[in-house]
Amino acid sequence: MRTSGKMRLKKSLILAAIFGTGVALVFPLVDDMPWNPAYIPATFLIGFVPVITVLFIDIFVISKYFKRMHGILYVLLSTVINLTLITAMLLLVIITMNLSPDYHSGESDVLEVLTHPDTQISIWSIGVTILLIQMYSLLNSFLGKGMLFRLFFGVYHRPREEEKIFMFLDVKSSTAIAEKIGHLKFLSLLQEFYYDLSEAVAASRGEIYKYVGDEAIIIWKMKKAGHNDDTVKCFFELKKIISQKEAFYLKKFGTVPGFKAAAHCGRVVIGEIGIEKKEISYLGDVINTTARIEEVCSRSGKDFLISKDTLDHMQIKDPYHAVSIGEVTLRGKDLPLTLFEVQVQ
Repeated sequence: MRTSGKMRLKKSLILAAIFGTGVALVFPLVDDMPWNPAYIPATFLIGFVPVITVLFIDIFVISKYFKRMHGILYVLLSTVINLTLITAMLLLVIITMNLSPDYHSGESDVLEVLTHPDTQISIWSIGVTILLIQMYSLLNSFLGKGMLFRLFFGVYHRPREEEKIFMFLDVKSSTAIAEKIGHLKFLSLLQEFYYDLSEAVAASRGEIYKYVGDEAIIIWKMKKAGHNDDTVKCFFELKKIISQKEAFYLKKFGTVPGFKAAAHCGRVVIGEIGIEKKEISYLGDVINTTARIEEVCSRSGKDFLISKDTLDHMQIKDPYHAVSIGEVTLRGKDLPLTLFEVQVQ
C-alpha cells in the first residue's frame, strides 16, 4: 500500500472508532429500555461499521477504480456501493448481536429487520448522508483540498499573510512529447501524470494549488513542513511512482514523463477573488522567485532545486541530501540566491 493509503487508513480507523464510541455513549440516552452493559459492543459496532465501511470502500475501491469517472456517475455509483455494503453490514451486526430496530420485540429475521420502519429510516438517512459526502468530495476535488470549506466560510474573504512553501513542478520536454504523440494523447498523459502526482502530494501532506498546462503548483504550510522533509519526499515519491509505472506509460503513450521541480518558501498574501467564479489566490515575491528557480533547472539540467531559505527550514534526512550549486542571479532579480540540488543517495 502506498504511503498516502496508509495515512488514510490510519485516519479512517481513528474516525470510525470515535464515531462508534459516540454511538455507544448516546445509545442509553435514546433507548427506552434499562441500560445494559451488554449493549456496549453492539452499539459501538453500529456506529463503527458504517463509518469504517464507507472509508475502506473509498480507499480500496472507489479511489482506485472510480476516481477517474465523470462527476455524476462517480457520485451515484459510489453512493449505491456504499449504501449497499453499509446496509448489509448493519443487518449483520443487528442480527448477530441480537439487536433489532425494535428492542422490545426481539425481532431477528433478516426480512423483518430490513422492512422495519426504524431500519428504513436509518437506511434513507445513511443514503442521503453518503450522497452529500460524495458530492462534497467531488466539489472538493474540483476546487482543491479544503478550498470548498475555505470559500464557504470565508476564511480568506479578507486577505491575510501566511508562510508557505511553494513547489513548481512541470513535465520535461512537454512540447516535443505533444508534437510526437499528438495533443489529445498528450492531455491523456497529463491526466495520468497528475493522478500519480496527487498520490505523492497526499503522501507528503501537501496541497495542489493549481495546474497551469504541464505545470503543477504545490504548497505546504511552513509550520507543518518545518522540521521534516515533506517537500523533498513529495518529489521523490513521484519519481518512485512513475518508475513503478514505467511499463504502463511506455505501452500507452510510448514515453515515460520526466519532470523537474523548484521549491522556495516565505510569506505570501492569500485572498479570495472573483464573483461569478471564486477562487483563492496567492500573491508575493515567493511565487515569482520559485518560478525563476525552476528556470534554472532547465538551464542547468538539474531535476530538483531548492533555495537556501527552504533548506534551512527543513531537516533533510537520509537517503536525501542537498548539494550547493552556488549563488545564482535569477532573471529579474538584483541579488543572487544560493541554490541547492536535492539528490537521493
